[in-house]
Amino acid sequence: MTIPRPKVQRPARPARPRRPIRPERPSDPTPDPLANVDYTGDLSEDSQRELTALEEGYRERAKNEAKRFTAATDSEYWFAACFSDREEKQRFLSAIGLTGHSAPDKYITGRQLAAALGITY
Repeated sequence: MTIPRPKVQRPARPARPRRPIRPERPSDPTPDPLANVDYTGDLSEDSQRELTALEEGYRERAKNEAKRFTAATDSEYWFAACFSDREEKQRFLSAIGLTGHSAPDKYITGRQLAAALGITY
């Protein structure tokens, strides 16, 4: 004879709201390459003008994508400064006037560092 196993009710976990990994930004709208085509009424001529406009639009889009890719993958816009220990880092930050709430913990923007050093560029 088999003893039936009792069913155990587990409390439901509260649903956690899903949030995007990073904030979504609207992408740049792609302009309509056919918006500036002047139509003549001649099918052959209009087709040629559309093809030319599409080719120009494709080339422009490819050029913009190359710029976007370079900006997205460029890692040569930052540098690191390393100190022997935390105290040395704190002395440096104090020497350039970054103390209290204005003192960064690990990261500082180039603009913040330039302002602390009195540099305009």
